[in-house]
Amino acid sequence: MVASETLPLEAMTRPDEVLALENCDVWLDDQGVVRIVFKPCPDHGLDQARAIVSAHNELSGDRKRGVLADLTGITTAADREARNYYVTPEASRLKLGMAMITPSPFQRMLGNIFFRVNKPPYPCRMFQDEPGALVWLASLEQGG
Repeated sequence: MVASETLPLEAMTRPDEVLALENCDVWLDDQGVVRIVFKPCPDHGLDQARAIVSAHNELSGDRKRGVLADLTGITTAADREARNYYVTPEASRLKLGMAMITPSPFQRMLGNIFFRVNKPPYPCRMFQDEPGALVWLASLEQGG
């Protein structure tokens, strides 16, 4: 698949195998992208971060994959321990890159500050919507 091609939205619906976690749902879509859709929740700490990474790694099949995280449902940001964990070698080993979606310019600004301060060992970008995020993740798959 070339970077400019994406599947129609109806082809990217949630499959039957969704890992429903405390603060998000995680699944592998038809393009091989690990999708994380966050739910409103009171906490996003180290335990939740470990559960998310474990689900991502399980779905990845021991292969680096792009991750699309939809932050639109978030009501509580990840705490410091969780943010630090997300950039560890253990949490990063199967991430090809991460695209995060939020319609909020303020959240995108905070995300970009996080990337500069914590320097994840994989490419990360904030997006306003899904189509641009998927094109970017597809470009990483092709070495771009």
